[in-house]
Amino acid sequence: INPVYGTSRVLTAYRDLKRADCTEGQRGIAFLLDVQNPDGGWGGAKDTPSSVEETALAIEVLLDLVAPESHEAIERGIDYLLRRVEEGTFAETSPIGFYFAKLWYFEKLYPIIFTVAALGRVARQNR
Repeated sequence: INPVYGTSRVLTAYRDLKRADCTEGQRGIAFLLDVQNPDGGWGGAKDTPSSVEETALAIEVLLDLVAPESHEAIERGIDYLLRRVEEGTFAETSPIGFYFAKLWYFEKLYPIIFTVAALGRVARQNR
């Protein structure tokens, strides 16, 4: 299971529909903030190793949804992504979910696409 990936994607829809203030949206935000790892990144679930994919997805949606007191969590996530970019390891893939018959899948472009999307959103908000 990968509740971080799923929650991030669902919160994107809540954000776009301007429904993030509803109970379910707030629960999703609280969940993402609660499962952030000490290194600043997010993995697929609580206490799983951080990955670029999940971290980028969480940052991208949380940037638009969190209260100011939670911005420290976002900053830690951004730092995690920037470290991975600077180290040149941001393009390394991580399995993010199951395909049928319980086969884990990954996509070579996901870490790159998700990182660019998240950092692009950061750049636009910091203008």
